[in-house]
Amino acid sequence: MQRIPESKCLGCGAKLDAYSSPKTSAMAKEGDISICLDCGHVAVFGKDLRLRPLTDEEIIDIASNDELLALQMAWAKANGMETN
Repeated sequence: MQRIPESKCLGCGAKLDAYSSPKTSAMAKEGDISICLDCGHVAVFGKDLRLRPLTDEEIIDIASNDELLALQMAWAKANGMETN
């Protein structure tokens, strides 16, 4: 886990001050995707490692990202949400 500057989820307002990745050695950097553990909202880390909204281009790019889609499905399943 990596501590990062505090920001809030753009979906639910939950406090974000740490980063972890399925790739255990990965460190957060500008442009990395974030999935809120509270609400599942997807955002991107800006230059200062605070969250910013996705651009239209990023939305299109992540729509075909199998790793991100699998993480979203896992989050939904863990939170009792239908994924059909």
